[in-house]
Amino acid sequence: MNFRVAEEGNGFARLTTETRVLAYGASARRQFGAYWRLIFPGSAFIRRMWLQAIRRHAEDPRAACSGELETFVHPVDETLARFESEGDAESGSRRAEEVLAQASLVREMLEASSGEAPCVAARGEVLAFLNHLILGFQAYLGGGQRDREARGELDAIVARARAHERRGIPLL
Repeated sequence: MNFRVAEEGNGFARLTTETRVLAYGASARRQFGAYWRLIFPGSAFIRRMWLQAIRRHAEDPRAACSGELETFVHPVDETLARFESEGDAESGSRRAEEVLAQASLVREMLEASSGEAPCVAARGEVLAFLNHLILGFQAYLGGGQRDREARGELDAIVARARAHERRGIPLL
C-alpha cells in the first residue's frame, strides 16, 4: 500500500492510496482473493479515514501557521512538561517560576511578531494559551499554597490552556 500524489494544476493535488499485489500462480491469486474479500471493508474504511484527515489538515487555514506558532510554543511546552513531572514542592516552585518566565517571554515575542491574515485566529488561541498559563502560575506562586488543592486548581487552568493551544496549532 502506498500514497500517490498527482498535481491537478492551479495549486491543487490529488492524493490516492494504492494496493499492489504480486501473486505467483493461480492458487496464490485465489488465496489472496479470499483474504482480500475478508479484509477489504476494514482496509477501505481506514484509508478513507486517513485521506479525510489529511484533507482536513491540508485545507485548514491554520496549518500554514502551525510551524511558526509551534516554534514559539515549544519552549513553553518543554518547561511545562518539566513542571508537571516534578514531585516535591520545592523543585515544583522553581519549575513553576520557569514556566511563568518562559510563557511571559514567549507572549512578548509573539505579540511583537507580525503574522499573516489567515493566522490571526490561531495566534489568538496561542495567546489565550499563554495568558491562561501566566495568570494560573501567577496565582499559584502568589498564593503561597503548594498543597493538593492549589495544584488541582492549577492543573485545571493548564487543561483549559491546552485546549486553546490545540485550537491554535492543529494536529494531523
